[in-house]
Amino acid sequence: MPTTGPKDNEFFQLKTEVHGMSIFLDRLSNNIDKLTEVSSNLSQLTAVQVAKIQQTEKIINFVSETVDNNDKLIHQKVDKMEDEIYREIEKSRGMILQEVKELTAKIEKMNAKMEQMQRWIWIVTGGAMVVGALLSKGISIFFK
Repeated sequence: MPTTGPKDNEFFQLKTEVHGMSIFLDRLSNNIDKLTEVSSNLSQLTAVQVAKIQQTEKIINFVSETVDNNDKLIHQKVDKMEDEIYREIEKSRGMILQEVKELTAKIEKMNAKMEQMQRWIWIVTGGAMVVGALLSKGISIFFK
């Protein structure tokens, strides 16, 4: 067996260190590959999330515009209905006032007729009293 000298020993030690470094570098290379893969996956996930956020923003904008448009339409319809109701109320008010005037005129005519009837009743009553008084005087003259 050959004897090993200090140089052989150093060579063996260097060889062992180089082998250890080679293992370390392989592990480091594997870790770098895994980190690159994770980074790529994160980039893809980020891109997907950005796309989802952009789509959500589009939907929110669409919904917001739709709500604004519907709000305007509702206000227009309410204003239109309010105007129509106001016109109908005014029309009904005019009709009611006309009917009240007609009823007032009829009541006034009836009051005038009642006053005439009352006058005739008083005249007839007065006349009947006069006739009654004359008759009672006349009958009492006949019976004396």
